[in-house]
Amino acid sequence: MVVSVFTIEEARKALRENHFDYCILDIYLPDGESIALFQNNEIPADSKAMIITTERDKQTREQFFAYGILDYFVKNDTFVNNIDTIHRLIEQVEQNYCCNILVIDDSMLVRKQIHTYLAPRNYQLHLASDAQGAQDMLKTTLVDLILLDL
Repeated sequence: MVVSVFTIEEARKALRENHFDYCILDIYLPDGESIALFQNNEIPADSKAMIITTERDKQTREQFFAYGILDYFVKNDTFVNNIDTIHRLIEQVEQNYCCNILVIDDSMLVRKQIHTYLAPRNYQLHLASDAQGAQDMLKTTLVDLILLDL
């Protein structure tokens, strides 16, 4: 199901009435900025969000990534290529459920940041704060990748 909306209010209504696996949002809509949907937790945690915009500001981009978006696409002369990229991204995200990643870092902030960036991509994340926690996890979980703080 594809639903097109053109304002923040229409987006809010659609999000209340439907479940979406993926949301593709423009930053600026006539009645506001789509970041409000993230700030108010109106996009369900199990919905994957992508941003398409003409905005090239790196700080704005990073702000959206902090909310766990999948990706951020800039509209330009090759926007049609972005549509193909979005399609490939969705296909890849759907395949990531089988990938287990173990993150070992004593910094809770680092573990949270890695989780924020990778969880929306459907990786199965396992977090450990120390070697003992990691060893315990490895006894019961087969992992495909370990991100390790030395």
